[in-house]
Amino acid sequence: MTVSEIAYACGFNSPRYFSRYFKAEYKELPSEYINNHRKKTKQLSNETLKAVQ
Repeated sequence: MTVSEIAYACGFNSPRYFSRYFKAEYKELPSEYINNHRKKTKQLSNETLKAVQ
């Protein structure tokens, strides 16, 4: 899903307002949150694979 799709699904009429609200709440933009979360998920997946081997 895109940030715009998430904004509309959460009831926001404006993706820009959603991004401002998100940043005020979480101290980072939605796109930054997604990128950081993907990196953490990838790291955890790699660690899990190493542990299983």
